Amino acid sequence: MVLSGNEIKRLGIIQDSIESSFRDASYDLSVLKIIDMEGKEHDSFALEPQGLCYIIFKERLKILPDIIGFAHIKTKITYKGLWLVNTGLIDPGYNGYMSSLVMNFGKSRQCIEVDEKIMRLTFSQIFAHNSSPELVNQKLKDTIKERRENSAGLPGKFLDLDRAKNEIVSQVGSRLLQIGVIFSALSLAIALGFNIWNSNNSLYSKSVDSYKIQNELLVSELNKIHLELSEYKSRLEQLYKGEIHRDQNLKNKK
Repeated sequence: MVLSGNEIKRLGIIQDSIESSFRDASYDLSVLKIIDMEGKEHDSFALEPQGLCYIIFKERLKILPDIIGFAHIKTKITYKGLWLVNTGLIDPGYNGYMSSLVMNFGKSRQCIEVDEKIMRLTFSQIFAHNSSPELVNQKLKDTIKERRENSAGLPGKFLDLDRAKNEIVSQVGSRLLQIGVIFSALSLAIALGFNIWNSNNSLYSKSVDSYKIQNELLVSELNKIHLELSEYKSRLEQLYKGEIHRDQNLKNKK
């Protein structure tokens, strides 16, 4: 059975609740803090396109042993291009604060403010409950500390274009180095061929056949490298077009 807003209130599931946040069958959580991917805390934060940040919510939950909670993203924020990554179940017996990783998959910067409501909770009663759930008591300072530590392991953006560009440039540089080695080897082979011809004309025919085979192998390898470089060029062009489009949107936004 899904609990009504009045039942959620009566059971005291939401500590430090805000009256206007109770709905007919749910409760809307309010933002307390925003933590960026450098671990810095903000009361207001402009989340760039492809950007990530953590949200700590204001209200404390006290889930009863026979109640299970469900965290949902509020539909209206998806219209702005924002998405909450870790929504889902809230276990019976949980006593603590909610948090979520937020990503901006839109084309423009989106501002997140303290007291903004971006997560909705619903609760259901569990019938025929025979076991005792593990009770969890999570303090606010511990929740904030954990999210700051989590931020260190994530990039600033969920599509890390800078890292992708660096990897492509590194691959291109490696292939260019291979091309240099191949041309050096080819030049050396030609030089040796002329020396052999000058020293002994009888070896010329055999040398030419050998160089033809080597030349065919080198040409084949160069063709492969050419195709790879064309692919790298195409990927770089797509990345730069995406960044130019993003930067233009940000300028227009300003």
